[in-house]
Amino acid sequence: MKNLKLFYFFQNKKIALLDITIFFRQLSAMTTAAIPIIKTFDILEKSQEKNTLRILIYSIKRELFAGKNLSEALMNHPNFFNSFTCHLIKIGESTGKIDTILQSLAQYYESKLILKKKIHQAIFYPCIILLAAFLITFAMLFFVIPKFAELFQDMPNKLPFITLIIFKISSFIRDYAGLMLTAFICLLTSFFFIPSQKLWLFLMPLFTKLPIIQQFLFKVSLTFFARHLSLTFSSGLPITEALSLTAKAVGNPYLSDIIYKIRTKIVSGMTLHHAMSMHHELPPLLIQLAQVGEESGKLEQMLDKFVYFNETEIQTIISYLSNLLEPLIMLVLGVLIGGLVIGMYLPIFKLGNTF
Repeated sequence: MKNLKLFYFFQNKKIALLDITIFFRQLSAMTTAAIPIIKTFDILEKSQEKNTLRILIYSIKRELFAGKNLSEALMNHPNFFNSFTCHLIKIGESTGKIDTILQSLAQYYESKLILKKKIHQAIFYPCIILLAAFLITFAMLFFVIPKFAELFQDMPNKLPFITLIIFKISSFIRDYAGLMLTAFICLLTSFFFIPSQKLWLFLMPLFTKLPIIQQFLFKVSLTFFARHLSLTFSSGLPITEALSLTAKAVGNPYLSDIIYKIRTKIVSGMTLHHAMSMHHELPPLLIQLAQVGEESGKLEQMLDKFVYFNETEIQTIISYLSNLLEPLIMLVLGVLIGGLVIGMYLPIFKLGNTF
């Protein structure tokens, strides 16, 4: 009873992608070892250190005790397990391939985790440098520049334009420092308290206005599309149902619309690759591999090959952007700090030239 009360407290929280990856990897390993499902969840519950995950597993175990299937138990926790995952497990239960499905889900979440880590690593260093540049500039404008302003206030000559601008910015920051600091803390705090999905939905329209970011995100979405379709199709679903489930899970409204249109064309009698070829947004490699897969009866293997090629290309793009951003950020940092230093020493040089 105590655990259930705690679960109601934690039910609005999200499980980290790393935790859910480990969960499916452990569940897959124990299912393959033919350990009974109740015993499996008993072991999983005792091995968890995090409250959210341990209490979730306890809740699922209670539902399994009550006679529900694993898919039904997971469906009762939509905040933790999406419909795509639950539907695949349901297919595994009905076909007797639950161990294969769980292994595929574990691999799916591992691949997703690796891609997420690579993207985070690429943007982490530039963000730290930008934050450091902001803090250094703010500190100079708040503490150092006012000292120069006092020093130059009695100068007989008119101050250079750049120096006057810097003094005005410094004065503005000192006058509204409290308000700016509060806004900054609120913004920083929001990243920890606002659910990542809602934050992503807010930031997505801003990012997609940049052509480079738009192309990159679409490429990432294509990887998810191919992986989802491979996973659902290999589980035994007809291609039309696999596409419907994939469209809901892909996470990109623009690509979801394309997938639904492809499904409609297949229902009317087209092959998958032919329907794909009518959408110029899809890369030729994906269409060609889909054609080879349909003709050879190995569609899921061909989709997996596309995922591999696309992930390799994404990794190359991430490395390129990371290498490109580093000198650009250092240039911005140099311009900011250098501009402040030059702005402060120009009056001194100007004063020296008058003698």
